[in-house]
Parts: sequence; C-alpha cells; structure tokens
Amino acid sequence: MRHQSHNVLGGGIRDRFPEFAGCPHFLMGTTKRKDGENVWVLSINMEMTMDFQSALSLLKIGKCVARSGWNGTGMFLYLVKGSEFVVNRPPLNEIMAEGTVVSYRAHIDMKTADGTCVPWLASQSDLLEDDWVEVLIK
Repeated sequence: MRHQSHNVLGGGIRDRFPEFAGCPHFLMGTTKRKDGENVWVLSINMEMTMDFQSALSLLKIGKCVARSGWNGTGMFLYLVKGSEFVVNRPPLNEIMAEGTVVSYRAHIDMKTADGTCVPWLASQSDLLEDDWVEVLIK
C-alpha cells in the first residue's frame, strides 16, 4: 500500500462535513436500503491507496473496497459468499424444477450510487490501477 491523498467526493466536501477535516477517514455518503431499515454510513481512508491484489485480499476477509476515481457517491464492492438455495419462485421455477437445490458461487457485488446492488466484473483499468481504498461500513 502507498500513501496518497484522493478526494473522491469532489470540491467542497471539507466545508460540508467539517467534523472530518484533518481526519484520514472521510465520510463518503449515506444510503438507506429500500426496505427502509438500515442506513449505511461509509468512510474511506483517503491516505491509503492500494493495488487491486490488495483490494481483493480485503474483499476475501469481509472488507469493502472502492476505486477513489469512481464518480458515484457511496459506491463500493463486497464479497458475496457462496451458498445454496432451493428453487421456489420465478424466474427460476420457470427454468428449473421447484425444489431443485442450486449452488450459488461466491462473487463480488457492487453497491451502486442509487442504493441498488449488482454483480460486478472488473475492467482492465480496475485491475491495473493503484487507487483502490478500503470502505468502512458503520
């Protein structure tokens, strides 16, 4: 990991959140889940950036990461562990017999700027950049 300062939120963030001025962990944004029950409060360590290999290592131990250059507020990646589930509703019961056990492989999802979650696939740039940061979820 190397030390480098990145302002992922754009200008004026220190004015809007003075309680974080001078602190290496800086507020990234808040998002309420669609069910209205949970609020994610995100912060990043703007002084510690890393390569993708280091970011992947953090994902594997349950941490969240993001690229400091991403434009959307509150975007981050997290690892979804593999699991099994039983087919019991559309659209899967239209493709497979109800009651079929499906193995769901581990994969990386992204929490997007609009609060939804989607499967994520790394681009060439994502793999080669050294601007990855850990995202702290409170």
